[in-house]
Amino acid sequence: TLWAWHHVAIPREVRTPYPYSPSGEFALAKMPNFLDNLHLLTFAAAVTQTIRLGTAILNLAYLHPLAVAKALSTLDLLSGGRLTVGVAAGWLKEEFRALGIPFEERVPRARECLRILVEVWTRDEPNFEGRFYRAVGIKASPRPVQRPHPPILVGGHARRVFRWIAEFGAGWMAPSLSKEETALRVRELKEIVAAAGRDPGPLEGCAGAHLDILDRAQAGERKPFSGSAEQIAQDIVDYQKAGVTSLRLYPSYGPGRLETSFMLETAERFAQEVVPLVS
Repeated sequence: TLWAWHHVAIPREVRTPYPYSPSGEFALAKMPNFLDNLHLLTFAAAVTQTIRLGTAILNLAYLHPLAVAKALSTLDLLSGGRLTVGVAAGWLKEEFRALGIPFEERVPRARECLRILVEVWTRDEPNFEGRFYRAVGIKASPRPVQRPHPPILVGGHARRVFRWIAEFGAGWMAPSLSKEETALRVRELKEIVAAAGRDPGPLEGCAGAHLDILDRAQAGERKPFSGSAEQIAQDIVDYQKAGVTSLRLYPSYGPGRLETSFMLETAERFAQEVVPLVS
């Protein structure tokens, strides 16, 4: 899988604590380039044949649902049905301010956007009228290749996220949590999905984490996916036991670690040193 982040207006200074990091840090403002994720994935679709392409995540509250439905269905069509749509409501107050969207409206806006995505993708004559958006009297074309629509993974860990998954989603795009917390939340998610009348068995759990391959094992307490190849391989096994079905591993960024060469080297080391230990 190949995943692309989504931000539109990059603040010069980020003061909003990143909610899924113990330290609240996020390197967004430090990144030299931040490509548009849908254009990037469309380019990737043209030069690949089998790899799945995913948004991790698409901040729905930033977007008009009809425009993003068109873009995503086009990407699914051009890629031959290889798209996975990771969505969430967004978290960065400075970016909402730059886009002129009230931060406190992000959750209802994102929910309406999600409802319209499903409506447009599954019906020839969409019909939805909400507080922020409407889809009435329009023709839905093109439809996605995948039916009824591309898999939808919902990001975050608030209870509303699990309710959205029960209603719309194929699974959970989990933030960086400990394996114990991940296992607890997966059980909670499956209970909510079952209570909604859906089979929780096929739910996907896609967890994200920073990858830092070291030349020697770390002693004592350490961050998951940071350590020797053997320790990282064991982390993969442990998270699988916790209910995770796939991982998004990002090269651990920091000073001197934002260059493409470092990220490619990390990916190569993971393929050569870690993957054989869990294959």
